[in-house]
Amino acid sequence: MSGSLNLIPSGVLKVFKILKGDILSKEYINHLDGLSWPIVLSLMVRYETGSSIKETIRKLVEFAENSGISENPLYQMYFSSLKMIDERKRVETFEVELAFLLMKHLKPLIKYDNAEFDDIVVKFAEKLEKQEMVMEAAFVIEHLTDDRKAKDLLTKLLNGNVTKFGFLEDDSKLHEINQRLRIPLRLLHQARSVEFKNQKQYYKSTVELLVAEDIREAHKLLLAEVAPSVIIGNITSEIKRLRLLIEEFSTLSEFKIGAGVYGDYIDFVDLSNGINYEDEEYGEKQAELKKLYQSILSGMSSLQNYTPKVKIAKTIMIRRLLRVVFKEDLGCDREQVLRLELPESEKNYLEAKFDENLDNRMLTTN
Repeated sequence: MSGSLNLIPSGVLKVFKILKGDILSKEYINHLDGLSWPIVLSLMVRYETGSSIKETIRKLVEFAENSGISENPLYQMYFSSLKMIDERKRVETFEVELAFLLMKHLKPLIKYDNAEFDDIVVKFAEKLEKQEMVMEAAFVIEHLTDDRKAKDLLTKLLNGNVTKFGFLEDDSKLHEINQRLRIPLRLLHQARSVEFKNQKQYYKSTVELLVAEDIREAHKLLLAEVAPSVIIGNITSEIKRLRLLIEEFSTLSEFKIGAGVYGDYIDFVDLSNGINYEDEEYGEKQAELKKLYQSILSGMSSLQNYTPKVKIAKTIMIRRLLRVVFKEDLGCDREQVLRLELPESEKNYLEAKFDENLDNRMLTTN
């Protein structure tokens, strides 16, 4: 028999085995050599007889594991899904996955439109997420034909499962996900930002938004949480870190009435701490203090009260500013200061300070 087989062209033998339905057999000739698993599955569905779809899938998984195909990084996501079909307790839960795999890889044999396919993809991804199989869910979402819908669902999945994906503070994991699932880095950094914000780590959240090139959202978060918290806390290391971060927003048109207000204030405090009457450059430093003071006051009037802590930070800054203004005789507009949004008790305090300063001036001139 073996001698006779040598007379038969290999192509004919392969066709004979396929038509016979002997798809996974290596008898006579290995006709599957070089074929991808979707093609093998297609041949099994088309030509094997007497096997249910679930039995066909089981055979394919066994064949893939024995041949090493399932270890290929390109196919691992598919085979983790395929294997679930063979687990009886999960067949009912995951019957939508079979529709996904057949529609994806046996398209010539099944008629459906994009809307029908996308509906299956969404249902499958939702079930995978419920089983905490978030990597597989992301992989499935990537198959949506509607790009906008894919981005929205992927964003939602990432934002709600950062810790399960494991890339919150692991850059190597982040880049692995980017390379393996082809998820844009911007979406991954935005997801990090969301999770850091949920954890009230606002500085880290702002930095991630900057990395994601979402500078305006980063600016809002800086103004609402990061900058006022640092001013209230008054910790030197955090103030220095904030000053460096503020420079990232210098290109924004609203910089002078936003992050720039805090930057000028930090510079004002630094300069006032080092000023000395006997310094040769005292006059220049005094002029610079006055310039910074005017810039801060002008910008602060437009600084939005995103959170209650912004009002507290404003009050702290105004107190410090006026203490230096009175001490260094920089001069200020009483009405301009009192027009600022401040608690009534604070306005009363400032009015008293202005009156006290005026009385001192009168005593000095008399």
